Amino acid sequence: MRMTTDKMYYGNYRFVVEFDSGSETGSNQPTVWVAEKADIDAVPLKQFGAAQLLSALIEPERSRLHAALSEEQRACRQPFELGIASIQQPFRAAGEKQGQKMPEKAKRKARKLREQMKTALQRLEVEFARRELWSLDRQWYDHSILQAQSRAYSGEFSLRDFYFEEANGPHIRNFCRKFALDEAYRQQVLARETRWARRNALFVRNLLSVVGEDALLSNGRGDDRQVHDFFRWVDAHVEEILALPEYQRLKEEDSAFEPSAGELDPLILPAVEALNRIPGVSTRFSCQGVSGKVRSQGRELLVVSPHDEYAYVSFSELGQPARDVIVALLPSFPGITNARIPGNFALGSVLRSTGDNLRFRQELVELAERMLASVDCWSTRPGESGSHPQGSATVAVGPEDGPALGAIPPSRLAWLCQPEQIERTLHLLFYLNHWAKARERLPSADRQGLYRVKAAVVRQALAVSPVSPVSYIDGSPGFARGFFLNLFARIMGRQATSRADIGVLDVEGTKAFLQEHLATLIAQARSTRQPIPESELVALCLEPGDLLDIHWIRNRLSPGWSELDESETVQLDPEGLSLIAFEHVGATAHYIFHLPFRAAERLLPQPRVRDLKSRPGNSRESGEYFGGIITEEESLEHPVGEILRELGVDVAAVCPYRLTDKQVDVSRLARRYAYWDDEEDWDDEDWEVPSRLESHRRKGERIPGACPLCGGAVEPDPAPRIEHWRQNHHYQDLTVSQVAWLLGSGN
Repeated sequence: MRMTTDKMYYGNYRFVVEFDSGSETGSNQPTVWVAEKADIDAVPLKQFGAAQLLSALIEPERSRLHAALSEEQRACRQPFELGIASIQQPFRAAGEKQGQKMPEKAKRKARKLREQMKTALQRLEVEFARRELWSLDRQWYDHSILQAQSRAYSGEFSLRDFYFEEANGPHIRNFCRKFALDEAYRQQVLARETRWARRNALFVRNLLSVVGEDALLSNGRGDDRQVHDFFRWVDAHVEEILALPEYQRLKEEDSAFEPSAGELDPLILPAVEALNRIPGVSTRFSCQGVSGKVRSQGRELLVVSPHDEYAYVSFSELGQPARDVIVALLPSFPGITNARIPGNFALGSVLRSTGDNLRFRQELVELAERMLASVDCWSTRPGESGSHPQGSATVAVGPEDGPALGAIPPSRLAWLCQPEQIERTLHLLFYLNHWAKARERLPSADRQGLYRVKAAVVRQALAVSPVSPVSYIDGSPGFARGFFLNLFARIMGRQATSRADIGVLDVEGTKAFLQEHLATLIAQARSTRQPIPESELVALCLEPGDLLDIHWIRNRLSPGWSELDESETVQLDPEGLSLIAFEHVGATAHYIFHLPFRAAERLLPQPRVRDLKSRPGNSRESGEYFGGIITEEESLEHPVGEILRELGVDVAAVCPYRLTDKQVDVSRLARRYAYWDDEEDWDDEDWEVPSRLESHRRKGERIPGACPLCGGAVEPDPAPRIEHWRQNHHYQDLTVSQVAWLLGSGN
């Protein structure tokens, strides 16, 4: 989970402090992001407000246009002020004589007029700027004033992580201020030459190998203390470690070659070439690994370099015959293992070093040569080719392209995305975005509907070009992270406390079957970037609850694979957590929206999708309107129903629960069901119960002839009543009055 905790502006720089619970030290590690103001000559004048442009004008244009705007504003305010005065006047006169106060209804009318006047003045300023200010030659503006007032930033990047006792507000603010205002210090920071930069790099480089994977993945206080102690040790000895001759030698040796996406590491190139000559084998990623470690005060440390601790080769294709031969040959090569790289959950099928990278590279060449020599002896029986059978074709999992049919008429969508309307539309959409994340306020099905509305509007805006895709956020590292832990709990009847516990499954004889087959499916999904076919999991006799995080729903206690909703099926998709960022930069607003990758790839041409995926990045959703940040609190103050009505959305088409307040609904259900235990910590997400007519439920009465249990209107004949009861209340024992209603002899 990521959240912004602070935002600062110093000089020409904007700093954003972000907390990421998935970072190396979790809650002990805020990250500072920085962006520099764009060159004012490259910033369109339409990104400035009228007041900003007027203050930057030089004479005589400044006086002339300021007077013209003031006159237009006076004319705009006059009818509203007269309307407010006409509302207040009768009560002022009466109040002077009788001491009466203005009624609340009159106050609301006056307040509404003031809000309308404020909106009208804002629109007038935008129109005035468009008509008079944007077309002026830049020679009429003071560039230094424009530069100071500009809020156009570009090139945001991660500047620094703060750990433990350093992660406090005053220390972070002092750092940001010094970075912005001290040129010499700024150059040191950017070149990573400061003491803290060298210390942080050494700490992060060795955190996994020194502390261990279990400590980093757990939430225990003892593990936090272990990480903190290691940080303090590095802080105290960083200069001594960096000055060691062995450290300098290894750093020079491992930094001689800078890895790149289009070029293989030279020391592992012979092994990769040999593997790719084997039928049914294609490599994906590789690394030659570090040349060694340096010892300091009893600790073995990695040198800060571009290479991984373990040399490895991963595969985009590894057929079952080749896989079987590798498993059979591995005992002859002690320097090679097919175990997962510690701390790396993203790679699928992999061969890696057991610690001696030089030996690994030599043995890997020999392994490939022995495999190639034995190709003619490989089994070619059906089912061993490693390819997917026809019946298990992968189907993309993701939300629908847009909202349900009729949710927003095409003509309304076109109008919402017109140039003069788009910024108001995106403003409303940003409000809606916060509502879609309000898990405590709305049921999941309604929130999914809001996301479909968002996708529909972004699709239309993309078609007419007010927004553009700018970034791909890769979510595949989080794919299948909890599958084996969930499977452990299902088989053993208890939660795993560490990854060593999963080894107990070997004793039960399950690893050779379930774990191996599941690992193969996960590796294939990672390789193809397509979801795991449900048919493959059915063949393993696995239920959704065995692997996935399933929402508990009263009428869906143990769902099958075909009954899962969108938030659950995405867990089978390596791209389920991936996103595409879309950006809009306008005259008065700047927005960045995210769409799920599966939804976004249907909106974009494939070359554009491939281009975005080739350079993944980081991005956060943000919205600025008239220079102000749109916050979650501000968004939730606007009723979601009003937002949807202004967008022209048919609420019933996208929100099956009609935007029912989740807390109110849960309280009602707790009263309705006598066996509901308030102290049980059920997950109340996605409640699905037969609906009643709200008006009659509030009054405590029932429509004549309606169902006596749920209040639903049913035809008076016995057949439809019996069918209604069978479909909706089959679990309910019948009373005498209910039997009479079923047979048509009672109301």
